[in-house]
Amino acid sequence: MMKKMTNHAVPFIIFSAGIGTIIEMYLRHKFGRVESNTHVVSNMMGFDDDGYVNSFSDPLIHVFCKNSSVMPADRTFSEQIEGRKNVILLGDSVGDAFMDVGVEEEQVSLKIGFVNHDADKLVDKYLNYFDIVLVDDQSMDIPNQILEAIYNNKNY
Repeated sequence: MMKKMTNHAVPFIIFSAGIGTIIEMYLRHKFGRVESNTHVVSNMMGFDDDGYVNSFSDPLIHVFCKNSSVMPADRTFSEQIEGRKNVILLGDSVGDAFMDVGVEEEQVSLKIGFVNHDADKLVDKYLNYFDIVLVDDQSMDIPNQILEAIYNNKNY
């Protein structure tokens, strides 16, 4: 998915309440680098001169504030998302369904939710917030098929 998005110059934003520095380390380990179209908006660690963690970025991002309100003012990807009207949003919690709140030019969003536990209790709730709900699906097959159909249309 990430490679094709890079090849098609589609911005890929990872919005996480986790530790962004670790996410970037994983991407570098897995892919050799963080591609120019890939952006991590998360809790980034700050380091002192000896390499020890001494702070985290502000504001602290948690599961219920992952939206434009916590986007850094100096975000480097503004040009990449300018004029883009479509969003494909992937999430594994109900709070994730709101990650596109505040996206200025958004006209169409497709929200895909992943229910990885307690499906019998959570599916109906997720269906209230996501357009597609995948249960116990640890793959990206469905999102990849959707992206492939979009790429083949060449009108994204």
